[in-house]
Amino acid sequence: MKKIPVILDVDLGVDDACAVLLAFKSSNIEVLGVTTVFGNRQLERTNRNTLAFLEFIGKENIPVAKGADKPLVKMLEKYVDEGPYVVHGAEGLGYAEVPKFTKKNITLSAEDFIADTVRKYDKKITLIPVGPLTNIAKFIQKYPELLDKIETISLMGGGIDFGNITPYAEVNIYCDAEAAKIVFESGIPIIMCPLDATEKGFITCNERENITKVNCGDLGHFMFKALDCYGKFYEEVAKKDGCVLHDSMAVVAVSKPEILKFKPALIDIITKGKQYGRTIEITNTQENIKHNCMVATDVDRKEFIDLFFESLK
Repeated sequence: MKKIPVILDVDLGVDDACAVLLAFKSSNIEVLGVTTVFGNRQLERTNRNTLAFLEFIGKENIPVAKGADKPLVKMLEKYVDEGPYVVHGAEGLGYAEVPKFTKKNITLSAEDFIADTVRKYDKKITLIPVGPLTNIAKFIQKYPELLDKIETISLMGGGIDFGNITPYAEVNIYCDAEAAKIVFESGIPIIMCPLDATEKGFITCNERENITKVNCGDLGHFMFKALDCYGKFYEEVAKKDGCVLHDSMAVVAVSKPEILKFKPALIDIITKGKQYGRTIEITNTQENIKHNCMVATDVDRKEFIDLFFESLK
């Protein structure tokens, strides 16, 4: 089986860790490297968590390039320190302790690493960003001659009908809407996994309790502690029936798209006013309206969660 070459772009918190596991355990994905960005916490934490988690799961040979520590235009918001603290825990990994590690970043920046990798690789590369889109936007701005080397961008972000940080905006897009606008207007094929779909990919409290029963040793105990904090937020604060594995859907959209449903759409990003960060679906009476992405609308939850449990083994 020919594998799909990908670069992951993460702001590593709890659901990012799940997505990273899924990517490495997918039989048809080859992870060429990981880039880090601010988001769930400030960059120093998300970058540290990425290095530590990769070494913990035995992937210390995978290159990690440090990326943006702030948005392209606006100030880094107080949210990055306070909001995710409640959701992802003090260090960004729930109740799990950050594993000890010796792994270091490569010297290239995130955007330069992406460019260097696509130049060297003989096939088109897929980018899977699951945090703010700042690194991807920087790559697009700095290396326009390389855009045709990108197969697709499969991202977790946005919400068609609702937001999760404001009534209008999802947090990844809200963190840097200007970057998101650059990405969506780049002409690169995009798969968008918005809240409307990702919130259907949840793991129930009972399922979470079963994690340590899977034959996965230290990894199972680590992921249970991480998801226990994350799950309690969703169940007690957000009043959801379990915790949502948002970022994993962007990986599954590449590795096993048949368990998702999609629709073509033309998406625009609001970068001003009280609706800042909103992803708006542009409708048109013309039948030949040009769309800029495929939007995930639904998921087979059982198959989705089964994939997650398989990644733990």
